[in-house]
Amino acid sequence: MKYFYIVLFLATQLLSGQETIAEFDQKLKEFSPEGDAFSIVDNERILLFFNQGKDIQAVLLDENQNLISKTSFTLPKRKFKTIIGYNTNGDDYHLYFSTKKKNEFCVVIVNLKNNFSSIKNIDLKLDSTFLDAYLKDGLLHILSLSDTSIINIYSFNKNLSFTKNSFEFSNHQFNIDSFSKTKYKLADFFP
Repeated sequence: MKYFYIVLFLATQLLSGQETIAEFDQKLKEFSPEGDAFSIVDNERILLFFNQGKDIQAVLLDENQNLISKTSFTLPKRKFKTIIGYNTNGDDYHLYFSTKKKNEFCVVIVNLKNNFSSIKNIDLKLDSTFLDAYLKDGLLHILSLSDTSIINIYSFNKNLSFTKNSFEFSNHQFNIDSFSKTKYKLADFFP
C-alpha cells in the first residue's frame, strides 16, 4: 500500500507541473502524432505548424504567447512528407522536407508577414544513408554516411544553396567493445 501512495503522489506532481502557455482555436483533421506538428522558437516568438492534409496551418505567437497571425499554405508533392528541419532568412522561414527514405529534399519558404509561400526542389539526391539533420549557426546541416565510410555534411545557407564537406573514415577500424577482436568499418554500424 505504501508504494501505491508514492506512485499516486508522483503522478499528481507530474500532472500539476504543466501550464497552459497559449490558447487559440485550431481544428485538426487527419492529425497523427508522427511528424504532423512542428515548432520554431525565434527571438521569443513561437511559430507552430500543423499538418492539415494537403495544407499546413501556421500559427505565430508573440513573446507573451498572444496570437499574432494565422495562415495556411500548400504542402509540397505527396512524396515529401517529413519535416527534417528549418532555417530562417529575415521574415522568411525555410522548412526542409524529405521523402520517406530521406534521399530527396525540397524546401517550403513561408513569409507570414506578407502571407506568402513557395516550394523549391533541392538539387540533392543522397546515394548514402541519411544520419541526421540539425541547425547550427543559422544553417541547416544534413549528415549522411556512404557505404565506404565517408561522412558527408551538406550545409544549407540562407539563400538555399549548399556546400558539401566530406570526412573519410574508410581507413579506420572500430571495435564494438574492448574485448572484441573483430574490426568494423564505420558503415557497418548503419545497415
